[in-house]
Amino acid sequence: MSRTRTRKAPRTSASRPLVDLARLDSHGHAELLGLWRAYGGEGKPPQRRFMIREVAFRAQAHVYGDFDPVTRRLLKVAMRDAFVDRPASSASPDPDARTRRPTAPTVSAALPSGSRLVRQWRGRTYEVTVVENGKAYVYNGTTYRSLSRVASVITGSTWSGPKFFGISSRATRKGENA
Repeated sequence: MSRTRTRKAPRTSASRPLVDLARLDSHGHAELLGLWRAYGGEGKPPQRRFMIREVAFRAQAHVYGDFDPVTRRLLKVAMRDAFVDRPASSASPDPDARTRRPTAPTVSAALPSGSRLVRQWRGRTYEVTVVENGKAYVYNGTTYRSLSRVASVITGSTWSGPKFFGISSRATRKGENA
């Protein structure tokens, strides 16, 4: 006795119409905006190309199911890691820190909170305050996760933060052993 697998009929509702993905790019702006809103788009619509991608994803997720929780968590971690150099003040706390990849130790991690790094460069004096036990730096009212990012903001070009501020680890000082 053979069993025949039957495929579920695609789910649809009046508020979420079926979408022909192959023709999605040929829709006019008003029709595309209607689809975007029908599939949960809120606020100011994104650029057309992103609206098309979002409608396509949401339409498929509606019919075939969305990502499982593990995949969602992995995507969230990947997105967070893609934007490592953003200022810490705009970073949201990560509720699932267990999935973080270990980071390489930094030279400045040994600096205690409240330390001030002062550097004269091109006739001006720049001051950076160390916070979160050397894991973040405050410069000009903005918090950064990377001392190199602070140095880049000050100079307008790529710099090693520890080198710019004259910080070196014991292992790299000339004539000393770790």
